[in-house]
Amino acid sequence: MTFGEVRGDHREVERALLDGGWTPCGAGDWAIALRSPDGSAAARISPFDPTGPYTALLYREAARTGQVPVLFDHRRLVGGGDLQVMEFLQPAPAEEAAVFAWAPELAAIVGRVHERARRELPWCGPLDTNPSNIMRAADGRVVIIDPFYADGPALCATAAADPDLVAARIPSSERRFLADIPLTSSGPWKPGEQEALRAGLAAADSRAAARESAGSARAAVRGPAADVRAVVREPAPDVHERGSAARPGVYRSGAGPGGGPGSGPGGRGLSAGTDGLGEGRGGVRESGTAVDAGGTGRDAGGLRISVDARAPNGEAGARGVGSGGREGRIL
Repeated sequence: MTFGEVRGDHREVERALLDGGWTPCGAGDWAIALRSPDGSAAARISPFDPTGPYTALLYREAARTGQVPVLFDHRRLVGGGDLQVMEFLQPAPAEEAAVFAWAPELAAIVGRVHERARRELPWCGPLDTNPSNIMRAADGRVVIIDPFYADGPALCATAAADPDLVAARIPSSERRFLADIPLTSSGPWKPGEQEALRAGLAAADSRAAARESAGSARAAVRGPAADVRAVVREPAPDVHERGSAARPGVYRSGAGPGGGPGSGPGGRGLSAGTDGLGEGRGGVRESGTAVDAGGTGRDAGGLRISVDARAPNGEAGARGVGSGGREGRIL
């Protein structure tokens, strides 16, 4: 089979490889490993591993050092899983692992990629320099594997105690199988622990969806300017507070273009830019209140509150008022 044919989540990928003659050859906290029929390659399959893309990036960028595995393929799996296909490795002898020295170039690349992972990933742990991560390749090279990892115990503890926080920081599409990681080394899972974790996160997702739906409903009630203006009755007596013929003022009644009596419909309103933040054009009237589209938004779109988001390249988006916060995904 070709890796281009591999599709689906971690279970489907494992089943496809087993059907293709690959055989189990190891398991850890985060992943299992299968060996290719000819023995030259290994597939690391994880149900949930947000650090997988960073590890693959390290293997590619540091390939010339000869101190990382040869990576044949990497891809993200449905539900937040991760597949890495690399050269087959054996544990290095303890005496070799103890004296393994990182080449300066490798150390620099590891530091740079890890810094990015810590910046972009919730619950990214420190570097894992465990001697068990030192392996030997078939050609005799001694290499390091898996120096990056998510802080599993902290993440799972938070998911159990405050699932809403985890739901807010990691999209459901990227943590569907969080409770399926093997925990071969530090586990096993306690009875009922996985089911409780899944149920807690599902409930948190439902609450988040309900909040989003309620927000959409409130926005729909406000409606477009043309619809809201229909509720405005006859204009009140023309009494103005301030303004001039050169610049729109602020009126208790009417929205005239000068400092004199207003002639337009609507009640007390804020004309374009009077609050110092708006740059929009056109008023949006709501129950007799005219608020410029620039209003309090810092962009021409009116009031728009951004949320923590991630850019397509994984960079964290800004939190603030306006159009800030770039959409994207969490790695």
